[in-house]
Amino acid sequence: GSMSIKISRVMRRYVHYGPLLATFIIVLVTIMTVTCIILSTPFTSYRLPNGKASWQHHMEMSSFINMTVFLCFAILTSYHFLACMIHGPGFVRHNWKPDTKEAENKLQYCQECEGFKCPRSHHCRKCKRCVKKMDHHCPWINACVGHKNHAHFIRFLFYAATGCFYGGSNIAGTVIKIVFYGNRNFILAYYFNSVPKFVILVFSCGIAYGVSLAVGFLLVMQTRDLSRNTTSIESWIIRKAEWRHNHLGTKFTYPYQLESRWKNFTQVVNMTNFAKGDGYTWPVVSGTDQYTFTEEQIQQKLLKTTTHGRARDHETLQHAVVLAHDPR
Repeated sequence: GSMSIKISRVMRRYVHYGPLLATFIIVLVTIMTVTCIILSTPFTSYRLPNGKASWQHHMEMSSFINMTVFLCFAILTSYHFLACMIHGPGFVRHNWKPDTKEAENKLQYCQECEGFKCPRSHHCRKCKRCVKKMDHHCPWINACVGHKNHAHFIRFLFYAATGCFYGGSNIAGTVIKIVFYGNRNFILAYYFNSVPKFVILVFSCGIAYGVSLAVGFLLVMQTRDLSRNTTSIESWIIRKAEWRHNHLGTKFTYPYQLESRWKNFTQVVNMTNFAKGDGYTWPVVSGTDQYTFTEEQIQQKLLKTTTHGRARDHETLQHAVVLAHDPR
């Protein structure tokens, strides 16, 4: 039934180098961090009846809290990572069209999906579908980031960046103890008594900090876009729109930037795990409507096809604006 089809789709999405590599990193950092936390806590040495030495582990409250905090990061990272793939970005329905003929003239038509692109949607060549409020195609989840999974994606970035930094710090502490105080901590020196084990430990530390830095940077960029209620693709369209209107002597108003940054941000990140709205209609500012941005996209596309790389002077731009009123 529909459930088996969905499971099959998710499995095909998961069996890809991006999700598999992300899973490997999550598992590696988790195993090494848990190992380091356990081995960094006190052990008591004693002799067994057969004369062999053994150690009894004592988990202190600080170590227990340390372990609990990290495992929370690991679990939440894994949950939102999987949720991004399970829910998907949200696709525009095949053969979708608006309610009125007038609205059709303000939208772009997708030949591959055989339907109109609803406001804020874009066609993804890799997904081969029109994606609602598409931000970008992410290789790590082997899917687009769009209307349905954007909130999960932001949380995934946050927990991954924070969790990797937290785990990396624990691993780095263990590396320092082994290098400088190995003779004082017999358990650590005994467990990492070979070069391969120590190399894996250092490698895990580098991976954790590297992922934290890279993912943290992406999180900052995503947060900036969310505070403006825009996407990565829309940010580029806005820059072109401002350039175009500047040459025409007019002012471009981005229709989706609401009255406050917080309201913009909570359109995606709120008390639920899903963005607000249905992905077809959007709240807009005064003086604009649902098709203000789509009409701008049509004019930019016509400008591109009209100029064909030639000098984009004022007269050419004016001509493209006139053509945009009759896109087909």
